[in-house]
Amino acid sequence: MSEQDINSIINIEKDVYDFPWSKTIFEDCLHAGYSSWVLESDKILIGYGVMLVASDESHILNLCIHPNYRSIGIGKKLLGHFLALSKEHNIHRTFLEVRPTNFKAIRLYLNMGFNE
Repeated sequence: MSEQDINSIINIEKDVYDFPWSKTIFEDCLHAGYSSWVLESDKILIGYGVMLVASDESHILNLCIHPNYRSIGIGKKLLGHFLALSKEHNIHRTFLEVRPTNFKAIRLYLNMGFNE
C-alpha cells in the first residue's frame, strides 16, 4: 500500500462500510509502519488490508475486498498473506474483529482457523 492507493481505498471503504476509515487513519497506519497491502486486477485496486504486529501477537485491523470481486478467493488470499507474515515474525496469535452481520467474512475467518 502506498499513499497513491489511499483515494481508491477510501472509495471502496465508503461503498462497503457504514462507518468507513478516514484518509487520515490509512495515512497514519502507513507512517507508523503497519503491514499494509493492496491487491490489484488489471491495475485496478480490488482489495486491501492493514495489520499491526506488536510484541507476540498481530491484529488485522482492516481487510476489505471490493464487492465486485468477492466470493472468488481474494479475501482468503489476502488473509493468508497476513497469516504468513505473522508466522515469519514468529507470531502465533492473530486477532481480528468482524461485525456479527458480516456472515461471509465470518465463514472465511472460521474456515481459516479463527474462533470467537
